[in-house]
Amino acid sequence: MNITDIKTTQLLVDPINFRTESPYRLNGLTVMSNNPNIVSRDDRGNIILQEAKEDNQLLIIETVRKQIQKRSFLDAVDTNFEYFSFPATIRPSAADVNINIELEQDPIYARYKPSENRVINAGGIPSGILMDAVVEGAIQTVTNTYYITKEIKNSGADLRIRVKVAHYFLSTGLGDVYGTAYFTIMRGGPEKPLNRYYRPIQTDSGGAETYANGRTVPSGDYVFGAIAPGETQNLFIDEIISNSEFEIGDSFGIGAFAGQPDRHTIFSEQTYMVVTDASKNVDEWNQPIE
Repeated sequence: MNITDIKTTQLLVDPINFRTESPYRLNGLTVMSNNPNIVSRDDRGNIILQEAKEDNQLLIIETVRKQIQKRSFLDAVDTNFEYFSFPATIRPSAADVNINIELEQDPIYARYKPSENRVINAGGIPSGILMDAVVEGAIQTVTNTYYITKEIKNSGADLRIRVKVAHYFLSTGLGDVYGTAYFTIMRGGPEKPLNRYYRPIQTDSGGAETYANGRTVPSGDYVFGAIAPGETQNLFIDEIISNSEFEIGDSFGIGAFAGQPDRHTIFSEQTYMVVTDASKNVDEWNQPIE
């Protein structure tokens, strides 16, 4: 090894800073105030002060400035890049997040559908059909029905109820004749009995609405919609119910019964009930119609 190849770096030390810092490095950060010749103390080391005396000694508050050397920082903190290993692990940290978002929500709008296919009862009188899945809008206080809240009643708005019911008549292949299915809008509430024939609806084999608008069906005089064996038929209802016709706590649902037991099925994915503010020109998704 050629000693002439060794390079040396001269380390410069500021003698003033060194002389200033040395007492603190040797005797601690309060070396000046601990000196009894500078700050008088009693035998226990307490600073001597007398209450309400104007010529008390001055207190010396020694300021300290921390400086961290780059070498010391690198020794303590790992700055080397480390590659991810998969699968990655996420460690969530608790955060105090306060998000205040005010969303304008229509208190009247609701869109419901059946959660599954269901056979129409054939008991001779209408009974509520399945309409238990809330797609959008108002929740169901009474399952399968649209519930009148204080906000809905006090808004003064009339309701527009639109319904589509897709139902199928099973064919037995034994010379079947036409089947029959009857549908209605029902209304009930805590202050009134259930009215199964509140809005009676008839549909013919073409699927068109032909009997509605609040006409009353006399007791025992049922009007049925005819449906051919093996046919799927769509019933459409579009009714306006004025605000004066309902009270807080009332509920509206769809009733039905069939003339043949266990052969009429409602398809859930093609069936819905939509309630909107009748004064708004909106579609079945409560979207404005241009």
